[in-house]
Amino acid sequence: MMGFLLLDSAQPDFFTIEQIRHLSFFCNQAAIALENAQLYAKASRELNERHHAQRELTRRLREMELLNRAILHAATLDLDQALNHICRDLTHHFAAPQSGIALLDSTGQNLTVIAEYGPSNSVSVVGAVIPVQNNPTTEYVLTKRQPLAIVDVENDDRMAPIRELMRKRRVASLLLLPLFVRDEIVGTIGLDWFEPHTFDEHEIEVAQSVARATGQALDNARLYRTMQQELAERQRAESRERRQREFIEVLHDVSIHDDGDATAFTRREYTRRSSLAAHRR
Repeated sequence: MMGFLLLDSAQPDFFTIEQIRHLSFFCNQAAIALENAQLYAKASRELNERHHAQRELTRRLREMELLNRAILHAATLDLDQALNHICRDLTHHFAAPQSGIALLDSTGQNLTVIAEYGPSNSVSVVGAVIPVQNNPTTEYVLTKRQPLAIVDVENDDRMAPIRELMRKRRVASLLLLPLFVRDEIVGTIGLDWFEPHTFDEHEIEVAQSVARATGQALDNARLYRTMQQELAERQRAESRERRQREFIEVLHDVSIHDDGDATAFTRREYTRRSSLAAHRR
């Protein structure tokens, strides 16, 4: 039973059998209508929940794809290509027109833009130098080690030192992320919007995850350069050692009495053996 319908009268025997029959029929129809309404509401809730779950799953899949692509870029040895691709993927994922990556110089006083992605008609800022000192936005990210979101770039006082650069790039809203390499901040990643953009916490967390993958790319590149330098130094040392050994072998083989002739022969023989050794290599 879902409920009941009450009709009363002060007059005895007011309701007739026919009226009672009609009222019963009405109650049955009302019960069916209420049950259908409940079923419809339940189906609508389930459908909305299913759509929400599907949207959530799609969003998570896109985020996983973004992070996987960033990790894949980080595994390459071409650092410039990796950073430019990461900038591209960030702009596509967040529907931001442009992004850029800047690294600190050896003094830690300036950031230099080394990678970017944006519209084909935009002005490139690769190579641009951004001061750290007296630059509140950069100082905040570097000292607090946290992202900084600015909705109104044009009127935010913290943007004063780089406002002209922002105007040149037509930036209305900005998300600035710290770039870590093994817990050390080495630079920043910037995401730019041409229209005012409101940021949510999840959006910032995803962007920071990509920044961490970018830091891995920088770390891989640094390790690769170190290995290449060590390998080159080892090869130079082995080459010096090989030449010394070949020269000693030549000296050992010389058995001519005349010192002058021995010296000339030694040089010729050393040159000949060095040429042969080089040819065999």
